Amino acid sequence: MTRLLGLDLGGTNIKVALVEVIDGDAQVLHTGSTPTHAEKGPDEVTRLIVSTGRQIMDEFGDVEALGTAVPGLFDYGTGEIVFLTNLPGAWEGVPLRRRLAEEEFAILKGRIWTTRVNLFLALGGDWVGEKEKNNKNF
Repeated sequence: MTRLLGLDLGGTNIKVALVEVIDGDAQVLHTGSTPTHAEKGPDEVTRLIVSTGRQIMDEFGDVEALGTAVPGLFDYGTGEIVFLTNLPGAWEGVPLRRRLAEEEFAILKGRIWTTRVNLFLALGGDWVGEKEKNNKNF
């Protein structure tokens, strides 16, 4: 059994999904969302991402990996935000991956992925077979 946590950073909400995989079959255990409060800036929003994920882990137990999707450009080499399309504030250069690793998710020991929303959706959709049902999005 493997549990995977996905967090989607949006301008209005942070959406969350917890998936459990047993013998290659995935089952969604939980979905939800919380307001982003983007006007409070990168530091507060990052803390909110961490607390949202931590709440799920407190309720459902530890996860094997965390995936975070951001609405814009992300530098995979540095783990930093380059540009976010719909969040105000000084996001350029924010080391989101490092901040998540240093915070409550340190127990994941490097199994933290951050990517653009469209790639996150494509990978997840392909994995659970949504690509075949709704290929206009890929």
